[in-house]
Amino acid sequence: MKPSTALVALASFAAGAALALTAPEGLARANRAAKPSYYTDGRYGYSMLPPSFAKAEKDTAAMTATFFAPARNGFAANLGVMVQAVSMTPDQYRELVAGQLKQSGRTVLSETRRKVGGREAIQWEYEGALQGRELRWIELAVVDADRIFQLTGTAPKAEYDQVAAEFKACLDSFTLGD
Repeated sequence: MKPSTALVALASFAAGAALALTAPEGLARANRAAKPSYYTDGRYGYSMLPPSFAKAEKDTAAMTATFFAPARNGFAANLGVMVQAVSMTPDQYRELVAGQLKQSGRTVLSETRRKVGGREAIQWEYEGALQGRELRWIELAVVDADRIFQLTGTAPKAEYDQVAAEFKACLDSFTLGD
């Protein structure tokens, strides 16, 4: 994986870039047939079949879902799910992310090891400036056999407490199919 991959992900989340909702093949296991995903939004009352884009190739990443809060002061708090097609140990990934956060001037507030569906995971909270805004992030990286799931929530630092519980509930709800 190129060192710039995680930084690109951070910039995408922070900038509030509208990306694809789902790439169903990106979550398919080799021993299961890919099934189309279907997105239903109960809050706004709509459903849709997202585009069936190609699965991310080795050493690349695919943004598979992005969710935005209503914009306030020109920025929408957001949470995105990226699938990185890379084989790394949790320690290798932690080292890569730690270096990228330091290089980008982020301040790590917490780092926690945990398990998600029996898989090793690391959760960070960090803050810093990006594009002239003081932001705060929460990130969960779940290390699977040949991929890493990266869930990242981003909000203005001054408004983070208003969305923190929603971000944490989302991260806590994340599961992987067998």
